[in-house]
Amino acid sequence: MTRMAQSGLRRKALRAMPILLYSSGLKLNAANPMCAICLSDFEAGEHVRVLPKCNHGFHVRCIDRWLLARSTCPTCRQPLFATPGPVHSVLVPLRPEGFVTPYDF
Repeated sequence: MTRMAQSGLRRKALRAMPILLYSSGLKLNAANPMCAICLSDFEAGEHVRVLPKCNHGFHVRCIDRWLLARSTCPTCRQPLFATPGPVHSVLVPLRPEGFVTPYDF
């Protein structure tokens, strides 16, 4: 796990994330529309924050407390921000060699 995933968000970054009003038409990445932190069902008109990469939704007061401590989704643990991937080296193909057979015709 990267250092960014282990540390929480700054309040300024948290305030920049959108807050939505919950309705039954809000498409969340969950079979059951409930906050996975407090385990309460969402009610129409409640303020929810939907995480951008995984589309999981949570009550604002629940997820804000979580995100101040860590920057991953509580449901799928996916980091909120892109983490640097491994460095890949570039492979250059060799020039083809002649086909050699161990027998004569």
